[in-house]
Amino acid sequence: MTRAALLAVASICGWALLLSSGARADGYGPDSVGAPPCASNYIVDSNNQIGVDYKTVDVGYKEFFQGPLDSESGWLPGFGVSLSIMPTCKASWFLNNLYFNFQFSSFSGHTDYVGGPLIGPGGFGSITGRDGAIVRDYDFRLGKGFGSQVFMITHFLEWATTNGTER
Repeated sequence: MTRAALLAVASICGWALLLSSGARADGYGPDSVGAPPCASNYIVDSNNQIGVDYKTVDVGYKEFFQGPLDSESGWLPGFGVSLSIMPTCKASWFLNNLYFNFQFSSFSGHTDYVGGPLIGPGGFGSITGRDGAIVRDYDFRLGKGFGSQVFMITHFLEWATTNGTER
C-alpha cells in the first residue's frame, strides 16, 4: 500500500470515529431527554484507565560555549506504565470527579558522544564514544473535574521530573 492510500484509510477511519463518538459523547443517544442525576458517562469512564506501553525517546542535544563543546544522540528504547482514576457518584462533593493520574517511563540504551577538550589541541569532534544511558520520567497529577454529563473541565496540579544517568 502506498503512503497516500494509508493516509486516506487513516483519514476515513478518523472521521468515522469522530462522527460516531460525537453523537454519543455523553453516553446517551441523540433522542435522550436528559441523563439520570448520577449516571456514569464517557468523560469520567475515559479517566479510569491502566496502561502499559512500549516507548522510545530520541536523545539529541549539543552544548555550546563559543562554539560546540559536546553532543549526544541516539534512540533509547523503554516502557511506560500509567494509572488514571476519576470516581463519580460519591456522597461527598469533594470525592466526586476527583482526578488522580500517575505515569512512569523508563528508557535504557546507548548514545553516541562527540566532544573535545576545553583546553588544548583537538577541538570539537576529536573525542568520540558510545555511552550507556538510563532515563526515568515520573508524572503525578491531582485535580478536580467540574461540569456536566456532556462537558467537563478538569483543573489539576502536576509534579513531574526526569532523571538521567550514564553508565
